[in-house]
Order: sequence, then C-alpha cells, then structure tokens
Amino acid sequence: MGSGFFLFLSQVCIYIAIGNIPIGVALTLFFIYPIVTVLASWGMFGDRPTIIRIIAMFVIGWGCTIALPSGDEAKLLVGVVAAVGTSGPALTALLGWIAIGERLQLRQWGGVGLVTLGVVGLSLERMFKAKRRS
Repeated sequence: MGSGFFLFLSQVCIYIAIGNIPIGVALTLFFIYPIVTVLASWGMFGDRPTIIRIIAMFVIGWGCTIALPSGDEAKLLVGVVAAVGTSGPALTALLGWIAIGERLQLRQWGGVGLVTLGVVGLSLERMFKAKRRS
C-alpha cells in the first residue's frame, strides 16, 4: 500500500512539474531514457555500448541540455524520465506551437532536434542490427 501511495505521489509531482514548462521541452526531457537504458544494460548485462550508442547518448545529452529552460522554469525538471516514440519531441513541440501557441526559443528547438536525432540513431542501429542477424 505504501509503495502504491508513493508511486501515485510521484506521478502527481511529475505532472505538476510538466504543467509548468513548455510541452515541447517536457517531452524532449523524457527522451533521456535511452541514456539510462544503455548504461544499465552495460552495467547489468555486460552489453558494452557501440560507438553509435555512445554518439547517440552524447547527442541526446547535448540536446536535453540545450532544450532546458533557463531561470525559474528549470527548478521543476528533476527526475522527469519516460519512454515515448522517436519523433515525439519534435512533433509535440510543433503541435504545441500550432494548437496552443507555445513558443520555444531557437536553442530549445535545436535541443528538440538533437534529441530526436539521437533517438533516431539508436532506433536505426537496432534496425540494422536486427537485419544483420536475419
């Protein structure tokens, strides 16, 4: 019961934090999950990262750093991690701009693009790896 309560509380806190920053930036920050996944798979299963994974992790990290809002907005971003589709950050930022008029700074658009590029790189690597096996 305690575990369920704290899971619920963490979800409430995440959604409150996400509600206080632009949606394009929030979804971009969700995309740090590949970095965690690659590092955990290396530590737990001995699956050493390939050069493509290392580059993709660097690009994703760089993109998230660029997309971070500055000032007071940045205080609500601790611990926001989740998995979504590869084009999610770019499409969500675009739809946020079209549908509700959310504006991102040019550097934040650059961060969204870099994160999307890094996640696409990881997806392409998996796709090519699967083709080689078959």
